[in-house]
Amino acid sequence: MNEELNFWDTELSLKGKFGEFTKKRIDPKQRKEEFPTLIFDAVLPLLDEHFGASGRPFKCVELGSGPLSNLAYGVDAGLIDVTAVDILAEGYGHLYEKYNLLDYPVKPISGSGEVLTDLFEGETFHCAYARNSLDHTQDILLSFKNLVSLVKRNGYIILQHFVREGSRSDWNNTHQWDLELTANGFVAFNSKGEEFQLQKGCNVEFSYVFYRSVEIDRWMDIVLKKV
Repeated sequence: MNEELNFWDTELSLKGKFGEFTKKRIDPKQRKEEFPTLIFDAVLPLLDEHFGASGRPFKCVELGSGPLSNLAYGVDAGLIDVTAVDILAEGYGHLYEKYNLLDYPVKPISGSGEVLTDLFEGETFHCAYARNSLDHTQDILLSFKNLVSLVKRNGYIILQHFVREGSRSDWNNTHQWDLELTANGFVAFNSKGEEFQLQKGCNVEFSYVFYRSVEIDRWMDIVLKKV
């Protein structure tokens, strides 16, 4: 945890490895460049159809937002109302003060994927979002199930993750799982190679998949609809 907080301390000083991207997320005029526009351009009309365009901003729960959620533009533009959850929320609060970011539009509350249903009632949100966070959870099956539980029927679960990040990072303390698409759907592997089918027992179906393999640049965008 200290490693993650130290990483963000450096990034928020704009002296880190990803300073260019960090600056864009901080600057309201540049946040749109970090927003997952292609995905939300597809999902928002579907939410309009199911829940009515007058329902905007749609309620979205984000798991593992970090201090600078890339959904901030969506909040600024009135597209979504984001409730973020991050296990390091308290530490990020100190960084907001240190770097004068107390007005950042998405600030997480403390929590993890495993306790989401303790924090919120089921079917509270129109969509759920996780970016590079599911592979950090201890109990990935429960965390995924909880994300689905929080979303209304006909809502969407939006996932953006690196492919097999656990293996790539040599199973360090923060990356517990490999995420992948197989014949069994969206799955997770632990360091022993055991496969866990995340969709099993959850009332979800694929709505959108964009996949770039390990041989290319190991990235996947997955949108699941709750049915």
